[in-house]
Amino acid sequence: MSMKLSKDKNRDVFFVNHREKYHINKWVFAGIMFFMFVIFLLIAYETHSNISGISVTELVTHPRLYHKKKIAVVGKIDEVTEKLSIRGNEYYTTKLTDGKSTVNIFSFGDPDVKEGQVVRVIGYYTTIKYLDPWIFENELDLTYGNVEDISTIHKKSFYLYVTGLFQRANSNHKVRIPDWAGK
Repeated sequence: MSMKLSKDKNRDVFFVNHREKYHINKWVFAGIMFFMFVIFLLIAYETHSNISGISVTELVTHPRLYHKKKIAVVGKIDEVTEKLSIRGNEYYTTKLTDGKSTVNIFSFGDPDVKEGQVVRVIGYYTTIKYLDPWIFENELDLTYGNVEDISTIHKKSFYLYVTGLFQRANSNHKVRIPDWAGK
């Protein structure tokens, strides 16, 4: 920034050139960019931690935390039922379980899952939904979500993936593979 001495020699007053009035200091600019980068990292971390997957037991024990939110849940498919609506639209319902708890799943179209398949389901969760005259409780809606097959992942990696320990896992961890993940 260029500073000029005022014309009055008796006063030691400095003023800024009018063309540089809106000039931003490079350190202020660097600080603003660093702050924006930190905000971006926090948003990216929150998105990653949400999509990595929670257990069905976590979802059922704390349903209000996830109500009307897009979440990823990992578990085993159970009881796939294909149906036809009154208007003629195909849909299916199924249950997702981790051996302790279950959650209902709804989606339009043909089922792309099989009973016994280990999957990660991404969809919108509602604790209760009223569609007159029906009431749906504890349901994961896949209308704007998807299902990913993760049954081919190695069992130890799968368990670490489910619990979120894969980020800090090392050889000192003693991992117990749950019974529902298979032998």
